Amino acid sequence: QAMWSTILSGQVWRGELVNRRKDGSRYHEAMSITPVCIGGQAITHFIAVKQDISERKKVEAALHESEERFRQLFERSPVAYQSLDVQGRLLTVNEAWLALLGKSRSEVIGRAFSDFVAPDGAASCQERLVQFLDTGLLHAMECDLLHQDGSRLTVELEGCLGHDHGPHLRQAHCVLHNVT
Repeated sequence: QAMWSTILSGQVWRGELVNRRKDGSRYHEAMSITPVCIGGQAITHFIAVKQDISERKKVEAALHESEERFRQLFERSPVAYQSLDVQGRLLTVNEAWLALLGKSRSEVIGRAFSDFVAPDGAASCQERLVQFLDTGLLHAMECDLLHQDGSRLTVELEGCLGHDHGPHLRQAHCVLHNVT
């Protein structure tokens, strides 16, 4: 309906739809339809440029399913996980991370990881994180964190760096094991 109202008003319509082949099978199609007026008269015909995007839609659906499986595994993992940006701010944490520190997601996302480190260990923790950014790997780094209730817990961090399609750092990924 939107397509017809657009092209009958003289405007170009671009979109995707499900169409049928001669054999009755369905396929996804990307289409651009341009109304044509000859001699300034009313619309006389339409020019459509079409592309079968069925394979792209299958790939997108498979990617979405894969992302959903990963998201479920990530959130329900018993291991605490965090992802940091290049400034050391928390981009992502899972439910185990939140439970470990007794925090809510809204309290932690966007904050510096160092905000949760016990003050007397912040300098050494920061030094190790700087080394992590240089070497690209973090192995068996112990760090004392403060729980929401004020208690102290010791965690061991393991991590690696995630880069963009080039050499630029995108984020740091770490797992935290409670070794208190």
